[in-house]
Amino acid sequence: MVMNFMSWDRVVSLYPRATFERKEALVSFSGAGGFANAMLKYARRGYRIHHSVFTQELSNLPFSFTGRWVGDGKSWTVPLDTTDLIAPVPQARWIPEANSWTLRLNPEATGNVEPFECCIRVDTVRSVLFRFRYCAALGFLDYIRPKLHDRGSYEAQRLKEEGLDPRYGSAGRENHSLCANF
Repeated sequence: MVMNFMSWDRVVSLYPRATFERKEALVSFSGAGGFANAMLKYARRGYRIHHSVFTQELSNLPFSFTGRWVGDGKSWTVPLDTTDLIAPVPQARWIPEANSWTLRLNPEATGNVEPFECCIRVDTVRSVLFRFRYCAALGFLDYIRPKLHDRGSYEAQRLKEEGLDPRYGSAGRENHSLCANF
């Protein structure tokens, strides 16, 4: 529900129209502890909380049911004044396609009966070449896997030769739905 974050040099809102203009929220996961208290907190702040949606409502909702990424045209990105600040090392790298997701209806959760719950669908991209794992919209991993495979093999071999553990990551696919049991 809360899709805003801040880094050392920018503030990002992934659903600004919903958050700031319409004060609406869409639940895509409800299994966490304290969920009910969090919903009450936002309801008290005046948010309308959608737990499920009918397909005919989609065009009226302030949520995009298409591929999205950090910093796309539907996001607000506000750069911060970093004058006199020293950038952290390593500095965060913004790779739009490797920080992406798709908001989807989840008919499986309701037995294909409306209204549908919503979920966020992503692949988790991980590689010995990356320091972090990335969430990527479905399909991006198919694009990047061949590019990672050969370089990752060489890097894994180099790490073994240096006595380091190459299991830090390896190119792989973890398909996730941020629905009931993520």
